[in-house]
Amino acid sequence: MSEAPSPLSHYFATNASPNPIEIATISKEIDQYTIAIEKIRLELQNLEAGRQKYEELLSPLRRKPLPPELLGEVFSFLIYPIFPELDEWDGFDAMVGYDVGRGRNALINLCLVCRAWRDAAYATPPLWSRLDLHWDSLDLEKVTQWLSRSRGVPKSLVIYPRDWQQELTDDHFTILEELLTAGPPLDRLDLRMLNGPEEDEAHLQRLVDLLKPVPDVKLPLPPWNSLRTFTLQFYGSYAQLSDVVIPHFPHLTSLHLRLPYFYEEDFWDDDDQSVPFDIPQDILEGLTKLTLSNCDWTGCTILALIRWCRNIETLTVRYFEGSWMNMDSPFLQDLSSTGVLLPAVQCLRLGNLRRDQSDILRFLRTPSLVELDLSFDLRDEDGNFEYPEDADYEYPNLESLESNILSLVKNPTSSDRDVDLRRLRLHDLFISASSLASILINLPSLSHLTLDEVWFDSTLFKQLEAAGTKCLPRLEVLELLNVPECFHIPDVYAFVASRRSFGQPGIAGMEGTVGLRELTMTVTPPPKDFGSGLRNADNVLRKQYKLTANLGYSRQD
Repeated sequence: MSEAPSPLSHYFATNASPNPIEIATISKEIDQYTIAIEKIRLELQNLEAGRQKYEELLSPLRRKPLPPELLGEVFSFLIYPIFPELDEWDGFDAMVGYDVGRGRNALINLCLVCRAWRDAAYATPPLWSRLDLHWDSLDLEKVTQWLSRSRGVPKSLVIYPRDWQQELTDDHFTILEELLTAGPPLDRLDLRMLNGPEEDEAHLQRLVDLLKPVPDVKLPLPPWNSLRTFTLQFYGSYAQLSDVVIPHFPHLTSLHLRLPYFYEEDFWDDDDQSVPFDIPQDILEGLTKLTLSNCDWTGCTILALIRWCRNIETLTVRYFEGSWMNMDSPFLQDLSSTGVLLPAVQCLRLGNLRRDQSDILRFLRTPSLVELDLSFDLRDEDGNFEYPEDADYEYPNLESLESNILSLVKNPTSSDRDVDLRRLRLHDLFISASSLASILINLPSLSHLTLDEVWFDSTLFKQLEAAGTKCLPRLEVLELLNVPECFHIPDVYAFVASRRSFGQPGIAGMEGTVGLRELTMTVTPPPKDFGSGLRNADNVLRKQYKLTANLGYSRQD
């Protein structure tokens, strides 16, 4: 690269072609320019890096760092989502293979960034209030040290099996006993046990023997005395645990049980009211939240248990393989007129129901019910999963389900007022449009409706639209999740449009309905024109009808 006039400069103003010797000279000049550019670029990068170091010295965070309490709140938004919601875990598979150290390690890594971050983390007690461990990682000193940093914040300890092969030993329970007698006071204790029924029963009985009320009020209260939430998850089959009493925690308000199978295959007594676990009546009366998962108890057993739960606000029952109820049972005959009164229940969740076995609903009296969540078992009477295979599939009329749901919300007590049911979720259900429309039309108080993998013939929304403003007049949020590709989507848009009519307030029959404000819909599997149709509809619903619309496709694995 030369600064003197180039002998090739006459080419810059012409279209003449250089000869081979000149081409070699030109290539050499290009290489020299390239080397010079790279050298200058490197110098520029070094200069920029040096400037950035000095700029960092003037950073607002250095001159005036975030207050520790604000930085701690930022850490909370990072750490809390890492932990799973404990109440939502139903399947036993979820408790095996879970990385229990993920949240703990994330918090430790934040503390290692700098002293200011460590001090901010230590100054935020809620960050240290939950500890997830494997059984073979239990250590009294380490657990106490970790949870003590949470100071007065309620503390949670969750213990998992490491894998499917890990069995609980007496040594594991010895350390647990030390924690419950000499460790920090706990607000929540989750024990997830992976053993055979005999070992489970022995360990549970050992726990019960330990957790006995303190007879002398002058003695210091043990750490477990403050427990408000207790979770016990078993993996086992046909376990006879009727001689074992659920530990008595004086302040317990939430009890979550993942149960072993109780009945031998093809053997149960339809009128059996005995509960596999002895849960003291005073514990049931003090609960505000009760969860029974993997439950193969009969309807009589469940009703006999929950009739003592007068203060229950959230009741969740997830069946093992549907539910069984003999309507000729003397026990149920006695309940037919009075039912089981649960005056405080606001949220009722029943999972893995058989669609023709929802009779337990007709025996419940829930005058305060706000949310109803029903999830169904898609298997037929022979145990085979049933799916619609073609457009001619005839969706079943489920009069019994319709009757049972309406019996739950229509005059549940002696008062003339119906239940003010606000939220309804149906999951995994095949039902005719006429049956589903009949249910929804008779639930005028609904504000949130979720149909998740609910299949029905395409006339549903036409029937709802034809019913006018008398149908779902208070509906605000509509969720249609994992609907089939054959679903007639334009009918949904027409129904949504009718829900956003402005009407004439004060004029009978012309009030209109302006409540619907949010629509979420996912279609599976995605068709060939992936996304285009729903994106266009999304824009129309947002701009023309001022509706929050979340429309898209979901893929099936």
